[in-house]
Amino acid sequence: MKAIPVILITGYLGAGKTSLLKRILAFPTIAAKHPALIINEFGAVNIDGASLSDELYDIYKLNKGSLFCVCLQADVQRAFAEISQGGRAEVVLVEATGIADPSDLSAMLQVPALARDFRIQANVCLVDALNFSKVAPYMQAAQHQIIEADALALNKIDLVAEEDIAQIEGALRKLNTHAPLVHCRHGNIPESFLAGIEHRSLTGPPQSAPPFGIIAVTLDLASPLDRDAFLRALTDLGETLLRAKGY
Repeated sequence: MKAIPVILITGYLGAGKTSLLKRILAFPTIAAKHPALIINEFGAVNIDGASLSDELYDIYKLNKGSLFCVCLQADVQRAFAEISQGGRAEVVLVEATGIADPSDLSAMLQVPALARDFRIQANVCLVDALNFSKVAPYMQAAQHQIIEADALALNKIDLVAEEDIAQIEGALRKLNTHAPLVHCRHGNIPESFLAGIEHRSLTGPPQSAPPFGIIAVTLDLASPLDRDAFLRALTDLGETLLRAKGY
């Protein structure tokens, strides 16, 4: 039995990872393999997972924290074990939360049963061209996602001036000299780019806890909010608000 390939998608909050995930799922070479999905949210509600059909894919939603936190290790390994036992999936796509520090996913797959059944094929980091310069200098996880990537996809290039793109590429190359890089909009990478990625093993220790100082707040309301008041509240939070999403 061949080991099932695993494609890991990282990228900071708001980079467009779910759009990239949907793009990859549409590739004929991926769609034909009955992909299974592991989707990780830092918040209590899996918004991204809800936008994908449970009828089309086997979806495992993890909502307790960073995918690479030891607090989730048992859940991650349980999901992979269920995928292996299901016998249907020929590829696994993992969408990590935006604050995940991908120190070593392979460490979580080294239990004997999983090491036999899975192999990491590619670690793709989606970089938000619009917000990279605001986030990368201050958020260690965003830097580590780039450093440890097998490939980089620079997203939202339509929202950034050409000279800024050149500066961002220079900064990316200081962090990661080997990873192939592609420009894209809405996570729309070419299928050939994904197929050409070569994985390299990393040996860094996994992160033991979610990043300090970042919290998630979930609002589940029975009646609609006052739109203007809600938008004012978001504005008042200013740059302390990293990400907001919902229905």
